[in-house]
Amino acid sequence: AGDSQEAKRFAKQGEKLLGQAPLGLLLQAQAAQLEGNEDVQSASYNAMLEHSDTAFLGLRGLFLQAMRKGDEEEAIKYATRANALKPKAGWSSNALFDLHVGRHEWDAAQGILKKQVRAKLIGGDVARRRRAVVLTAAAIDADKAGNEESALSRALEAVGLAPSLIPAATLAARKLIKNGRTWKA
Repeated sequence: AGDSQEAKRFAKQGEKLLGQAPLGLLLQAQAAQLEGNEDVQSASYNAMLEHSDTAFLGLRGLFLQAMRKGDEEEAIKYATRANALKPKAGWSSNALFDLHVGRHEWDAAQGILKKQVRAKLIGGDVARRRRAVVLTAAAIDADKAGNEESALSRALEAVGLAPSLIPAATLAARKLIKNGRTWKA
């Protein structure tokens, strides 16, 4: 409940009674988090990885620590492992999608979208719209890099998925006009 001293006392008492039992490790990690002790917290989460019933919780804790530190590489590593353990868990899938999008890793983001649909974490309409947004962003990056062909094909694919997506439509129209295809634009 936010009382770090009391949490630490109960965690020590739990450790005496439970030893290195998985739930005791969770109590240690939570107490360390309240205290701001990153080292103990990290050690507890890593120890949780050794137990099948707490490995997923340990990965989530390590993921959150990595995100607080701004270490996206580590965060992706932990979220990927968590997603492999429990593909239907929304937090790991959403975290991977957000991280890949933030890093402009469009193919990886699209792969995550496919997994989310297969795991029934998102519906077809949401997936189609998200895919269109990712394709639009990839088209914009391709356009900035001077890859006209890729920009046009991705923008057109995005428009096909979500015709009301204005950035995709305007990029596609600009590219089509530049190619002399004004009627299609």
